[in-house]
Amino acid sequence: MKVHLFGLLCFGGVLLGCSDGYSLVKVSRGAWLQEEQPWIIEKELRPPRTPKEELIVKAAELRQTLKHPDHTYGYLGSVGGDRIVVVFEENRFSPNQFKPKPVERFLVNSGRIRGSLATTEALPDIEFEKAVYSAARNAHNESRFSVLLVRNWVKPLTMKASFVGTCTINVVVIDGFEPYGAELCEKLVNFCFQALE
Repeated sequence: MKVHLFGLLCFGGVLLGCSDGYSLVKVSRGAWLQEEQPWIIEKELRPPRTPKEELIVKAAELRQTLKHPDHTYGYLGSVGGDRIVVVFEENRFSPNQFKPKPVERFLVNSGRIRGSLATTEALPDIEFEKAVYSAARNAHNESRFSVLLVRNWVKPLTMKASFVGTCTINVVVIDGFEPYGAELCEKLVNFCFQALE
């Protein structure tokens, strides 16, 4: 079964070695390609324009996840003054939890929208995504590698995180607690952010 996953994840913490610019990276069976669709960065911070954007800003300000019938608004972390919120439909109990689906990410700064990015990627639920971020954060050590065992999700998972570039971490999600078990998906966490002009 050939799996195509797209992902750009951002979280707070160390930003060592990052260039100024967002990039979306496509993962396809080990092929690493730059995706043409970049983050849309606003020329200046703007207030929320829609009820959806108001919920995004609220999730960022509260640093919490807000669940509504149509979407989940998940606070993931912060980088500098930016807070990252991911918006998606949960499919935690779907037969195919890792089927790629539309995902939106937003940068919120001082209660205003700074940037956005729409992708298609595997994202079953917010707890899964927070575990991906945790695995990536743990890779900030001398070995630039970490293994995270996820015990409190729908099923046991192993997440292996390793640097694949100056500021990009690849998180491989494996079924169960076997380090060489069946790979469920790969996610990329990218630390590079463009400064507001």
